[in-house]
Amino acid sequence: MTKSQAIDLQAKWKQQDPPPLCEHLKVESERNVDGDVTDHNHCTVCGQSVPR
Repeated sequence: MTKSQAIDLQAKWKQQDPPPLCEHLKVESERNVDGDVTDHNHCTVCGQSVPR
């Protein structure tokens, strides 16, 4: 998942009223535009940054 994909997910998640709680059960490593893995992980459901 790229950072822009995570930002899009976060925006969609926050549009819900009220935003539901997410347990961050599905996490994916962030990749830069070259496809290299960065030091960040994001929840694939809500886009939130999740510690490794």
